[in-house]
Amino acid sequence: MKLKIVRAIYFNHSVVREGEQIETVEQHGRELVNKGYAIALKEDEAIAEPTEPKKSSKKRKE
Repeated sequence: MKLKIVRAIYFNHSVVREGEQIETVEQHGRELVNKGYAIALKEDEAIAEPTEPKKSSKKRKE
């Protein structure tokens, strides 16, 4: 279950701040939503994780 955190929580040995996204099991996710710590996200609403830019493989001319 994908969640967007609305109050800072301790999750997976670190603090997750407001606005960050996490993925957890269904039961834990429902508990966080019911307590007001998170809101559930649909799969298509989840923000893609940033990826590192691809490095150019152009060969240098000499």
